[in-house]
Amino acid sequence: MLVILILKGGKCVGKNEITDFDKYVSERYTTTIAKRFGTIAKLFNQYMCDNGLKAEAVTEQDIKDFISSKEKLRMTEYLMCSAIKCYGEYLGLNNIIGVDVDTGKDVKVLTRSDIDNMLDRHDVTYRQKLLVKLSYTYLFKKSDIINLKFSDIDFDMRTIRRGDLILDIDDEFEIMYKDYYKDLMEDIARWQETRRKKSRPELKYSNHVFRTANSIKLSISTIEQDLLRLGTNVKVLRDSGKVDLLKNGHTVAEVLELAGTDNYDAVIKLYKHVL
Repeated sequence: MLVILILKGGKCVGKNEITDFDKYVSERYTTTIAKRFGTIAKLFNQYMCDNGLKAEAVTEQDIKDFISSKEKLRMTEYLMCSAIKCYGEYLGLNNIIGVDVDTGKDVKVLTRSDIDNMLDRHDVTYRQKLLVKLSYTYLFKKSDIINLKFSDIDFDMRTIRRGDLILDIDDEFEIMYKDYYKDLMEDIARWQETRRKKSRPELKYSNHVFRTANSIKLSISTIEQDLLRLGTNVKVLRDSGKVDLLKNGHTVAEVLELAGTDNYDAVIKLYKHVL
């Protein structure tokens, strides 16, 4: 049982409190994120217990030290900081909610040349190419990618929908999309042949762009693994795309709108990287 820190009311936080936090995040986030937040909260509690810290007295340096001590978890610093801030919100502690941990590491971004080299690799798949294009050029988040539907793409109007935004598509996207779509239809045809199913795949299967041959929508973890094989991830690609926009004269406000975020501090950090 976890018997841990001292809250503002002088109560100890234990197993029941953590269970309540698990319920709190499960109502607000996807199952994957909620599970990770719960894991990080447990580890953070244990860290405070081991170091004799009180929740209401936790500083940004304490949180930075905690994140540094958990590098082997292979969780991003952004994810861990977000989880701790969410836990602070749950506990009602402003000293945790207001943290802005800067680990001192440089912003990792890719140049257009890096992207081109990635797309020119001999082992890159059509799906990987499309994932890179969506994340880098159109600033798609992972949730945007897995929920993208064929109906969101209009080649007559040359647009693609991402949430409430309508974005213009270019020739490169059209080529990548058509190569991917052809490859997907071939996968579906092979899957049908092995099961002797003769129905038309374009009618039988779901409207999601990223799916398996038997119509299962791809998971976020599958998207992550696809990009990890190229040595990158959605966050790096999105940040690289934002830097590219800033270099080409877009304002911070415009980048915020195009990225679909209100994280002003993060974009300012990228802006400083450009300067």
